Amino acid sequence: MLKEALPSFYVQFECDVDASRTPVRRVIVFLEKCGFDRNECSAWEVAIQEGVNNAILHSATAEPPSRQPIAIEVMVRPEYVEVLVHDHTQGFSWPISPSLPEPDSEDGRGVYMIQQLMDDSDYLRGTHSNRLLLRKNRKLTQALNAKDEEWKDKIRKFEKQLDEADSALLFMQEELSSCYESLSAIFKFGTELGKLDDIQDFADRLLKQLASIMEADCYVFRTCEEHRRTLHTYATSSSSYNIGALKWIPGEQQTNLEPLAIVNRKDVLRDTQQEPLSPTDPLAIFNAGYIQVHPIIIGEELIGVLSVGASKSEEPFTSAQTNVMHTFADFLALQLINVSRQEERVEYGKISKELEIARNIQNSLLPSEWPETERFTLAGECITSRNVSGDFFDVIHHETDPNKVLLVIADVMGKGVPASIFASIFRSLVRASTENFTQPAVLMERINKAMFHDLSGVDMFITAQLAYCDFEERIMRISNAGHCPLLLTSKESSQKISSISPEGLPLGVVRNPDFEEVEISMPDGCRMLMYTDGIVETTTRMVGNELLGQKRLLRWFEDARKVDQHAEGFKVSLKGLLKAYNGDQLKDDQTFILLVENE
Repeated sequence: MLKEALPSFYVQFECDVDASRTPVRRVIVFLEKCGFDRNECSAWEVAIQEGVNNAILHSATAEPPSRQPIAIEVMVRPEYVEVLVHDHTQGFSWPISPSLPEPDSEDGRGVYMIQQLMDDSDYLRGTHSNRLLLRKNRKLTQALNAKDEEWKDKIRKFEKQLDEADSALLFMQEELSSCYESLSAIFKFGTELGKLDDIQDFADRLLKQLASIMEADCYVFRTCEEHRRTLHTYATSSSSYNIGALKWIPGEQQTNLEPLAIVNRKDVLRDTQQEPLSPTDPLAIFNAGYIQVHPIIIGEELIGVLSVGASKSEEPFTSAQTNVMHTFADFLALQLINVSRQEERVEYGKISKELEIARNIQNSLLPSEWPETERFTLAGECITSRNVSGDFFDVIHHETDPNKVLLVIADVMGKGVPASIFASIFRSLVRASTENFTQPAVLMERINKAMFHDLSGVDMFITAQLAYCDFEERIMRISNAGHCPLLLTSKESSQKISSISPEGLPLGVVRNPDFEEVEISMPDGCRMLMYTDGIVETTTRMVGNELLGQKRLLRWFEDARKVDQHAEGFKVSLKGLLKAYNGDQLKDDQTFILLVENE
């Protein structure tokens, strides 16, 4: 499905005050067409014109004067509008907190006005050009306004329901003021809140008390299964009632009392002498003269249904008794919800604790120490987006030769516990296959054969990369299973960055794939980076959710490789780049390994 293109506008004009007025006005016309009101457009016109004037002023005072054109770029987003004013002057320093200039001074007045009118502004100086960035948050869009009105309507309806409930409660209190037994029962059970050990016993006692107040001799209370149109019997006045689960089909005509009350979402009171029950109605077992059925609905959710019958009464239930029934039923339903939520919280706490333990175990499987030789250093990091990760890396030392290591990095499709389990299995298989230490392609085939059945059975796969390094012979053998390319270069700027990605499908895709193995020489001043796709797919919210991407990663690697520092220094630099893009929320696991040769 194609995304709707967001509005944008671009105009370029000569570096002259008179020539700038028409383009600025065209920008304002564009904003008006985008639905901005007069006040917003006026603020934008002043801020943009002041920014353009500033650029023209600095071009005139430059040595020599700059006559290159000025450009205005407008980007309209749902949450904000951003305007960039491009100039080719020497630029100036943008004050962080400008103050209002003296009345007889014109210098700085435009910058002060811009910062007062905009929500955010900055001046970005470059080698050949500069950008004045103006940003202003938008008022709610029409769609958001509609959504806001929808919620306001819901709130008004809810408040109306609350008002009606308050009125009903006041009416009930007035009618029950003379009934000490009813009030004392409500307060008695209210004092037990928060001290419930057995919710079933609590429900039985509450319903027996209700039957006594209503002068009833039979009842059945059912609770609803979540997401199903089935109610199960929770409590009855007699153990002899053999009442099974209640099911109903929406849209069909209902004759039995409980489905009728549920579908209509209101009480049903039946005088069985005047209107006998259907022989198939489960409540016929009451053999009662009057039966009242109350559907219990909290918010919009059906919680259950309470049915009460009186076989000895010659009068129907009074409004006071009906109100007591509603109060007791809703009161009981809320306690059941609270108990259920408490159980969910306890269970969630257990799961969170277990996930924390799992994370600690998984972290303990990652390398705690990195091998170092006289010239080579290693470093790596696994930054997880959840408690446990599907990313994995490892450094396996040769048993006798410290100049030989196997570097391992992998990314299991998906996140969370399933991915972390496969990552642990992958690690175990790699470490159990030391006889293939120097043959990455053979090792990759062996791992795929061992994991194919389990991975394909759950439609998952693993991308992986193995790199055998011999620092003495200065060779590297690489095998790849659908993973991101390995980046290799030298400290010398004349050495291009090589992107090495031998052919090979991800593990678990086919049963017997062919994995290519590439052997390369390690250049002098070697710099190498292995990484997972979470690195290049991380985004920044600073400018339009832009991807970090392969190009920016290569640009960082190009700059960082020239610095004479150990692998740990490169690691700190790369984490700083990722942090700048990630912000407060990490969407995917990010894992990398760095190999650096130092003089």
